[in-house]
Amino acid sequence: MHPFSLGLCPSIDYNYHWASFHKAYFYKNLFKSLIAIDFLKVNSFIEVGRFKNILDVGCGAAVATIAWLASMGSNNSMHILIDSNSYQLMLAQETVSIFSSNSFILEKYQFPTEFRPFPGLRFYSYWFCEQQDLDFLINGSFKNIVGEAAIIIDYPHIINKLRQMGGESYNISSWKLIVEKSQELPKYDKDDNWNLNFAYIEPSRIS
Repeated sequence: MHPFSLGLCPSIDYNYHWASFHKAYFYKNLFKSLIAIDFLKVNSFIEVGRFKNILDVGCGAAVATIAWLASMGSNNSMHILIDSNSYQLMLAQETVSIFSSNSFILEKYQFPTEFRPFPGLRFYSYWFCEQQDLDFLINGSFKNIVGEAAIIIDYPHIINKLRQMGGESYNISSWKLIVEKSQELPKYDKDDNWNLNFAYIEPSRIS
């Protein structure tokens, strides 16, 4: 069985290893988020001011929020950063405060079981692969997971599973890009290229 067949990533205790994790993945995930957002903007999937709220689910160091602000600019959208870990939210608050003067909301809870139904776009950067029961999660909460629209960066099998779960009720577009790593990025990342798998999901519009 594929190690990620149930949505499992290698277990990380963020209470102890949050700093090491972000040292290894912050820049990589930030650039992946920037590329995905720019791609969707250029191809008219998203536009400035469309969404009242931008939810960064499993926000960690808030790379998705930072990428959104860098690509889309300051606007009237409220940024809501969600994580179940207090250390991650503390880091997110510090990071966003450095990169932007925009106001934002921090929410600590398990998404989506404790979720308050904010309208808006949801952004997931490698959130699904860390969930312990992906089938149960998606089957019970697909509407809340997508909201008005969702951007998902994850492994191909996760995106394929979401496509199957969404069926005809959702429009799901997905892409795979090979990203050449900039020489300016930290040397501890030994990869020459990065695989970027991402999807854009929104409810089907029935005329």
